[in-house]
Amino acid sequence: MKKVVKHITIIMLVCILTVTGCGRSSSVDSFVEETDYQYQYVYGGGMGGYIARAKDTMYFKIGSYIYQMDEQTKILMPLCNKPNCLHDKETDDERIEECYAYFIENHGTSASGPEGAGFAYMNGYIYYVTEKWEDGEPHSYSILYKIAKDGSQREKVYQWDGLIYNWVMHRNVMYYIEHTFDESGKEEYAVKEMNLAGVGKLKPEIFYKPDPEEKITSVSYSGVYGNHLYMEEFVGGYEECTIKTLQYNLQDKTLTEIQIPNQSDTEYVSCVTFWKNRIVYHVFDMEKDGQYDATEDVYIADLDGTNAEILLKDIPMYYQFYSDGNYLYVSNCRECEIKIYDSLEYQNNMNNLENMKWDFKLHVDVYNQDMELVDSVEPPFHDFPYEPDYGIGDRVYVKIEDESGDGVSIQYWDKTKIGTYHGDEYKLTKLCDQTYSYLDKKIRKNEYLRKK
Repeated sequence: MKKVVKHITIIMLVCILTVTGCGRSSSVDSFVEETDYQYQYVYGGGMGGYIARAKDTMYFKIGSYIYQMDEQTKILMPLCNKPNCLHDKETDDERIEECYAYFIENHGTSASGPEGAGFAYMNGYIYYVTEKWEDGEPHSYSILYKIAKDGSQREKVYQWDGLIYNWVMHRNVMYYIEHTFDESGKEEYAVKEMNLAGVGKLKPEIFYKPDPEEKITSVSYSGVYGNHLYMEEFVGGYEECTIKTLQYNLQDKTLTEIQIPNQSDTEYVSCVTFWKNRIVYHVFDMEKDGQYDATEDVYIADLDGTNAEILLKDIPMYYQFYSDGNYLYVSNCRECEIKIYDSLEYQNNMNNLENMKWDFKLHVDVYNQDMELVDSVEPPFHDFPYEPDYGIGDRVYVKIEDESGDGVSIQYWDKTKIGTYHGDEYKLTKLCDQTYSYLDKKIRKNEYLRKK
């Protein structure tokens, strides 16, 4: 049975931001591929993505290694050009970390594992954050690494005293969230920025800090574009939770809440994405949670949240929206996923999920720049609901695990065929195969234990 290789969670919060100022590469309110956060490749998490693009080169995380693939030659290879390096074929545990393509991480921690943390591309480098724990240390801590896009060097950029999460790279600046506890045990959140283009020692600075008097239970980024940051604040417990979507303008340092007209206390703006240099979002009503037939209108607004207007009416509340800059995709994948998680069949088979068959049918509507419905397609994923990264350019790349479980294949959907499906299933084209590394085969057999 083939499986899509991707980290899946019920709630997937994506972190993103924007920037201007000293050491920062641009102040335009549009997407710049080389320098900007690639929102097209980060579906599924706030710890980086598993795919990134730099002009005609694609980068993939496969197990514990980062690979590069020229889109013209279609040759996949580890992101390391050190001479005499065995890369993913290294069998000496003491030398594995010497390969630049190796994704340094402490296997077994919450942010690691073969498909745990992700990476991001920015200005000629691949960046990733790893969680480490050393014998004798009181707690884990985060480390930022970068690899040159041609694999010629790897550098340890920064080490924190504790853990960070929900980080993003954008225009020479790293943004991240710190979650700490004061002496009384009260949770505290701080959104910080760190200019990576400056001279001398890196100095993280607080970018935003929620009101300490509010009962903040979580903070996450929900979108980034141009010079605007979008984040969500969760206030209160599950039964009485209030969620706010905030927009922060990095030029004039103003913070505003994005709302719809006559928004009720149980409604909040959700699923922010970017379309034609504006934001698209819909409204989730917590009073309708669990009502799969509930619908809400979808809005489009300027990047600062002003001039909001209805874009689509009566869209199912659990549908989500994705953009690659050319098309807007309206998907029922999240709804299918939540229905499975809520089912008694799922709850009663928690220890046997690998062998379960689920009844679902994926569907995606595709709109062009004029908001004309140009096609409807069925994604070819049948084992479990899966949303691919729609990506930059004409290809949607996915990693498909082979039937033996010994490796993956890189496959893609050709988006130039949009307009020809009329509700049919699209097909994937295989580019290449990649066997799992010696290390990852051991990890999958639970034989690997980091010695350091």
